Amino acid sequence: MHVVVIGDRSPALDEARGLAAAGRLRLTVLDGREREPLAAMDPADHALVGASVPLFDRNQAGIARSVFELERLREVYEDARVEVAQQVRGALDRARTAAGDALFAAAQLLPEAEHGLALARASHAAGQSSLFVVLDAQERLLAARRRQVAAQREAAASAAALERALGCRAPRVMPQPDAD
Repeated sequence: MHVVVIGDRSPALDEARGLAAAGRLRLTVLDGREREPLAAMDPADHALVGASVPLFDRNQAGIARSVFELERLREVYEDARVEVAQQVRGALDRARTAAGDALFAAAQLLPEAEHGLALARASHAAGQSSLFVVLDAQERLLAARRRQVAAQREAAASAAALERALGCRAPRVMPQPDAD
């Protein structure tokens, strides 16, 4: 018996090649464009096995879907990158502002309130002012201390927020007190 296979990717081709090697049949493999050998053969003498092999498809729909998904993921990545950059910039600005406020409270407000209290006590001791002036100066000193503590708390919280936005320890970007 003679078997003709059109296309070289038929699953039965390997089995037919094995039978042809054993001498049990004659095998002819055509690529689908060759029609002359088919016309020359006696139809009673051969069996025709065909396999459709798409020559032009090449998975264009899958490729297009993958390209679209790649572009979508690039846009998602770019959006996330911009959002993270904005979060880091915002956290850095808040951290610098809070650190500056804490330094100002420690370097300016608290010493001025302490100096005001010392002047109020001296004035009261000299008999030039009443006790209410001293109490008012003490209240201003306590308010300055509360503001300094709140500024330090805000600076620490904003530094932690900056590190959270960065995803690591923050470098020294905060204003530091002058060592004059």
